[in-house]
Amino acid sequence: PHIPGLDCTGKVYYSNSNKFKKGDKVMVVARPTGINSSGTMSSYFISPSKWIEKIPPKINMKTPMITE
Repeated sequence: PHIPGLDCTGKVYYSNSNKFKKGDKVMVVARPTGINSSGTMSSYFISPSKWIEKIPPKINMKTPMITE
């Protein structure tokens, strides 16, 4: 089965990368998720660290997903 979903926000549960630590607020936007890999519509999402960006501390996780 294929899991759909393109963009997402969430908190890091576990990371092998020095770029992230558990609990960091992160987003995945404009990457090939849900196309050539499993998508983001799931409780947990595994992604290469190069696709992930930290969300600045003063921004909530909903804001990056809103488009004007």
